[in-house]
Amino acid sequence: MRLVNTQTIQLEFLNDDDVPDYAILSHTWEQEEVLFHDMGRDTAKSKKGYAKLESCYRVTRENGFDEELETTSIAQRMSWAADRVTTRKEDGAYSLMGIFGINMPLLYGEGDKAFYRLQEEIMRVSDDHSLFAWKAIAARGGLLAPTPAAFRGSVVDRNGLLLLAEAASAGDSGSVWFLLAQAPSGTMHDQARSAIWLAARGGHERLISQLLARRDISTLITDSEGRAALSHAAECGQEAIIRFILSSARIHPNTRDIHRLTALWYAVYHGHTSCAKLLLQKGLVSGNVGGSGNT
Repeated sequence: MRLVNTQTIQLEFLNDDDVPDYAILSHTWEQEEVLFHDMGRDTAKSKKGYAKLESCYRVTRENGFDEELETTSIAQRMSWAADRVTTRKEDGAYSLMGIFGINMPLLYGEGDKAFYRLQEEIMRVSDDHSLFAWKAIAARGGLLAPTPAAFRGSVVDRNGLLLLAEAASAGDSGSVWFLLAQAPSGTMHDQARSAIWLAARGGHERLISQLLARRDISTLITDSEGRAALSHAAECGQEAIIRFILSSARIHPNTRDIHRLTALWYAVYHGHTSCAKLLLQKGLVSGNVGGSGNT
């Protein structure tokens, strides 16, 4: 098999046993296409079709198509077709069957239903919830996206980490609990911990109260740097969150992170005077807030 190396832009001959994963350029034949015998010649670059090839090489490199396809989330694979324009609406869905390993009948005439049908087939064979990580203004409602364009910019990983981060930052408690319930047991604690501090930074009191009320999650109050939710709330000036957390004896207000900094330090450093006053009113907060013994 002959393939084009996207780094050297040279044709390479490979034995059947040595063929790597490769990308295929699907396109409409136009004038001045680059032919096989043009490859390696300077005249190839003068043809209009060469720009199409260069674009294909660039997209292949940027999207890491040489990596295992199974490690790429459904949302990201969908995003690759976000800007694709097809003559027939159905082809927008049918052309994606291969990268998802889907085999379904081609029913020309079904229009937009083809893409919904594709997503339903994907749901049958995959538990990757990034399929629901899309945005579209003119959507009909429901879980499924209307077109691949709704996935534009999606880079959600297979564990739903970016999707969880977006839900926690927005205070979407329903989505947060759904994603935590679907998280693999080995990653649930890390995901719950990130949800807590993201909710604290966003000022989402209801979500914080729900997360801290769970016994299996309430102990996960610090992040990888030892910062508690109180520290993140203080940095972002979230008075309501600080007041709520201070009402609980679970988190000591003078807790220091790995840099020896307290919530009071973050409040003062970022100019959140009212938050600093709330912390000082607790009575248990030390005036020594710096990391090296400085006040």
